[in-house]
Amino acid sequence: MAIRMNENQFKMFQENQRNPSSGPRKPAGQPRAKKRKDELPENILEEQIKGFLAIRGWTVTRNHVGRYIPLYVVMQAAETHRVIQVKELGGRIVTIGTKGQCDYTASRPRPDLGFGMHQRCHIETKAPGKTPSPEQKEWIRQRNALGEPSAWFDDYEGDWDTSFVPWYRTHFGE
Repeated sequence: MAIRMNENQFKMFQENQRNPSSGPRKPAGQPRAKKRKDELPENILEEQIKGFLAIRGWTVTRNHVGRYIPLYVVMQAAETHRVIQVKELGGRIVTIGTKGQCDYTASRPRPDLGFGMHQRCHIETKAPGKTPSPEQKEWIRQRNALGEPSAWFDDYEGDWDTSFVPWYRTHFGE
């Protein structure tokens, strides 16, 4: 098991290791009301797409990308009640995935195409009005060049290039 942290969290972790007295800062002014995760537009879109694919026999896997500190390293530090210094981590930080990799990979068996055959596609979801990073666009371009349908979406079934259902029907004909 590992603890996941994104690049910004890792930088904060490193800074806290260098200067342990600096804790998290309180935001100025009134606290913002947080939306529940299932109420965020990107999460709703993800659930719609995953449900659509599940009904059609696809297995959808969440791709985790980032740098991780294995749980056993954190547990050892907790048992001895000491702070882990970055220099102590050495080669124990694990990098998983590729920068720019899509949020989800979907696959399903297709025995009608021959023994062991399957279909696969890659899906990146974005909140309305947001676009993928240059790394994500390049990752998607590379997968399409390999013949694996890949795209990003900020809409479920509209008439836009970034709508999932029309894209799916174009690529898989259902």
